[in-house]
Amino acid sequence: MDTKASGGRILAFEDGKVIFEENSLGKDVYIIESGKVEITKQINGRRVTINILGKGDIFGENAMFANVPRSVTATAIGRTLLISMSMEELIYRMQTNLQFAIELFQSLVSRMHNTDLALKNVLSKIHSFSEGLIQDVFPEKRPLKVGEILIELGYLTPSQLDRCLQKQKEIHIFDYKHKLLGEIMIEFGIITEEQLREALAEQKMRLRSRSE
Repeated sequence: MDTKASGGRILAFEDGKVIFEENSLGKDVYIIESGKVEITKQINGRRVTINILGKGDIFGENAMFANVPRSVTATAIGRTLLISMSMEELIYRMQTNLQFAIELFQSLVSRMHNTDLALKNVLSKIHSFSEGLIQDVFPEKRPLKVGEILIELGYLTPSQLDRCLQKQKEIHIFDYKHKLLGEIMIEFGIITEEQLREALAEQKMRLRSRSE
């Protein structure tokens, strides 16, 4: 992005200086003139880096367009120079400089894509770590999984189970919703509803025996 034609105010931040914090209020958008900016977010009590931005990148636009608190924390990496612009200044610049407007949207789309991939990767790692921790630390708490029972009954192969588990994880991470494993197996045409009911009945019986 041609930052020289952007207007706005030049701000300088030293290494490690916080530009704005998650959940803080603010309506200015920033374009990086030089240096780098680390974008982090609090996820499950951990500070996670979701992007590293460089010269020409724009950030802070969510609070400006949506009028909501900042959703991330931005921190300078090394000495960093930023161009700070208000909504009015940004809109004016977009109206009077078509090339600037095109590059602005290209930068936003690219950054949103990279941020989305980073968040999905983090959530996937947290999900896998949590499952592994429960099984390693509390093996006696490990549930009798319906997928394994279906394999024992001869209705399912291990590779089919892996495929369905991966699909379930993708739905949970990408669509932010939970879908039962049995539903996915039926949708894929791997098992029938009758076979699922049989496996669930077997699971219930084994759980009852374990608790006695």
